[in-house]
Amino acid sequence: MGLLRKKLAVLDLTHGGIPIAKKLAALGNDVSGVDVYGTVDPALLGELEEKYGIRCSKAPLPVSEFDLLVAPVHLDSAYSMLEEARAAGKTILSHHEIVGKILKKNPWLSGTKIVEVTGVKAKTSTASLLADMLSRRFKVVLHTSRGLEVWDNGFHSSIYRGLSITPGSILTAVEKSLEAGVEPDLKPEFFIFEISIGGTGTADFGILTTLSPDYGIANNTALASDAKLQLILNAKPGSALLINSGAEKALEAAKKTQAEVLTFKDPFLAEAHANISETGRTPDFVLETEKASGISEVSGSTLRFISRGQDCFCCSLCRSPRTRG
Repeated sequence: MGLLRKKLAVLDLTHGGIPIAKKLAALGNDVSGVDVYGTVDPALLGELEEKYGIRCSKAPLPVSEFDLLVAPVHLDSAYSMLEEARAAGKTILSHHEIVGKILKKNPWLSGTKIVEVTGVKAKTSTASLLADMLSRRFKVVLHTSRGLEVWDNGFHSSIYRGLSITPGSILTAVEKSLEAGVEPDLKPEFFIFEISIGGTGTADFGILTTLSPDYGIANNTALASDAKLQLILNAKPGSALLINSGAEKALEAAKKTQAEVLTFKDPFLAEAHANISETGRTPDFVLETEKASGISEVSGSTLRFISRGQDCFCCSLCRSPRTRG
């Protein structure tokens, strides 16, 4: 379904719905925004109506007025507009899915590789380490819960602070990058996005750090782990996925994807200690630590990185000496 001259309802303006509604309106759609939780400042709702032509409501609207609904994966499935839409056979797209469709229409992103990182733990650290490594050869823009940053040759500078990691915030991150002058000769070769509870389907490389501990969403009518599988199930053909080898649910879902699937195992996440024989494959990448004799702490241990059974490198870990002062 195209995104031109449609009548759309964007549900939940609190958690990333506002940038989605603004962008859909800018694309020529008739957009209504529903403040499901009643938490948005009335002045901001008034600005959305006056400046962007987005009709706003704190109460549910009749679904018959719309071509499709846009709702976050964490919204209670019993919310009246969702129930009415399902009964009427209306299309319901997640915030992740609509952001993916919007990104695909952005010509400025042409030629830029997109990386999305999701999971319960280690999202920010994984995305940041990857930005550091890639920046040694490429210009990188990184969006995490820490903020929006430009990375170049291992150094980073801040573009903008205060963004969340909802899918809608990706649209703001791209917009703020443009406003900061990260174009045209400074156009990033990689955008790395930390994203909550799933993926947009536009990533050239998607990383799933971990699915545990799992937790309920949508008023405990669904599991966060199932929502995070969007990263895999919506992966575009020709893309690549890096999945925690202990996330069996994710590996099962990956059997249906047209993306290349790689796996990793490390000693720091409990999920990584799953029985590899149960997943039916050996991890492509492994981090291992070996404690030196008589050493009980990390200091003095050896860290080994193994790729497809072959040692790539190893190093000794040590604790920095403490200083007084």
